[in-house]
Amino acid sequence: MKDKIIKILESKYFLLYLFIYCLIAFLVNISLSMTKSIAYPYFVCAFSMIFCIIGFLCLFFLNDTKNIMMMVFFFPLFHGTLSNVDYNTLLAFSPALIMVVGLFIHHIKFKTKLKMTPMIPGAIVFWLGICVGGIGVTAHHNCPTSYYWYYTLIYILVSALIIYVMLVLSNDTKMTFVDYSKTLSFAGILICIEVVIFIILNVFFGEQSYFDDKILQLGWGNANTIAIMLLMIIPCCFYLITKEDNRKFRVFYHVLAYLMIVVLIATFSRIGILVGAFEYIICLIFTIKYSLNKKESYILHGISIGLFLLGGASIFVIKPHLFEEIINMLSDIRPGTLNGRRIYYETFVKVFRQNKIFGVGLIGTFDFIVDPEYPYNFCHSTIFELMLASGSLGLCALLYHLIEKYGRLIIKMNREKFILLLSFLFPGLYGLVDATYLVPVYMVSLFISYCMVLDIFKE
Repeated sequence: MKDKIIKILESKYFLLYLFIYCLIAFLVNISLSMTKSIAYPYFVCAFSMIFCIIGFLCLFFLNDTKNIMMMVFFFPLFHGTLSNVDYNTLLAFSPALIMVVGLFIHHIKFKTKLKMTPMIPGAIVFWLGICVGGIGVTAHHNCPTSYYWYYTLIYILVSALIIYVMLVLSNDTKMTFVDYSKTLSFAGILICIEVVIFIILNVFFGEQSYFDDKILQLGWGNANTIAIMLLMIIPCCFYLITKEDNRKFRVFYHVLAYLMIVVLIATFSRIGILVGAFEYIICLIFTIKYSLNKKESYILHGISIGLFLLGGASIFVIKPHLFEEIINMLSDIRPGTLNGRRIYYETFVKVFRQNKIFGVGLIGTFDFIVDPEYPYNFCHSTIFELMLASGSLGLCALLYHLIEKYGRLIIKMNREKFILLLSFLFPGLYGLVDATYLVPVYMVSLFISYCMVLDIFKE
C-alpha cells in the first residue's frame, strides 16, 4: 500500500492529476453555489480536506517538497462561487492545518536543515515589518484595542508560520524552473476555464449581467485578483514556448499564452489590461528572440494577432457598446484626482504622519473611511498600505525586500531570471494602485514562488 501511494505521488503526471482535481472541485462548488444549496459550504470543506490529506501524504512520504509547493499554489483556486451564498472562509481553509502538521513531521522525519536560501531574508524582513505595525496605538475609531491586539497576535503567528514553511520547503526541493513554469501555466489553464465557466453561467443564470455590470467574482478572487495572477503567470507560459522541443507542446503553450491575454482583457481590470499590454510586448520579443524555430514563431504570433484582431472586430459588430465601454475605461485616467483615489491617499498620508514609526497596524487601516458612500477601507496601494499599517519601519522592510528580490534577479541575469523578473515586476506595478501584497491568493502564490525558483540561483 505504501509503495502504491508513493508511486502515485511521484508520478510525472502529478501536476495533471492536481489540475483535474481542482477543476472538478471548482465545478462542483460553483454549481452548488449557483443553486444556493445548503450543502455548498460542506462540499467546499470536504474538497479542502481531501486536498490537504493528499498534501500531508506528500510531506510524510516524500523528501522532495516539489509536489507540496505545487499544491500550495493551487490550493485557493478551486474555492468557487457564483452567488452571494454563505461562504465561510475559515471553514474552507482550516483543513490546511493538516498540511501544517505534515510539515512539522516532514521536518523531523527528513531532518531538514533550516538554511537561508535566496529570497528568504527579504521575505523575513517583510513579515517582521508587518508584525511591528501598530505598536503603541492605544485606540482605534472602529474597533476596541483588544480587537486590534487579537489580530496583531494572529499576524505574528501567521508570519512565523509562513517563514517556517518557506525555510522547510526551500531546503528540500528539487524543482527546476521548467517545473515552476509548468505549475503556473496549469494554474493559468484552470483560471481561464473558471472565468469562461463563470461568464457562461452568469449569462444564463446570474443575478447580475457580466457584460453590463462587469462583475467577475470566482469566490477565491475578484477581477483584480484574477488579473494579478494572470500577470504573474503569462511570462512563464511564454518562457515554455522557447524550451519545448516538441512542436505540439510549443503550439499548446502558445495558444494558452494568448488565451490568458484574452481572459485578462475579460476581467475588465483597467490597470491589469494596461500593464498586461507592456508585459505582452516584452514577452513577444523574448519568444521570437529565443525561439527554437523562428519561422514557426513568426507564423504562430501572426495567426494569433490576426485572430485577436478578428475577435475584437467581431465584438465591435455584435456588441458595439461593449467595445466602446472598454476603450472608454482604458482611456479614463484622471491624473488630477488619480481616478478618485487622491482624497484617500491624502487622508492616509495625514494618518501616517501621526504614526510615523510603527503605523496603526493592518487592522487599523480599516478605521479611516473618507467617504461613507464609497468607502475605501484600505489604501489601494501596496506602498501606502504598508506605510499606514507599519509606519516607517514597515516601509523600510518593504523596500529591503524589494531591493533584495529584484537585485538577485538582475545580478548575473539569464533567461530564467529575466522571465521571473517580468513575473514579479508587472504584478508589482499593479501594486502601485492596489494592495497586491495583501491579496491572500497572490500573497501565497508569491511567497511560495520564492521557494520554487531556487534552481535559477545555482551556479
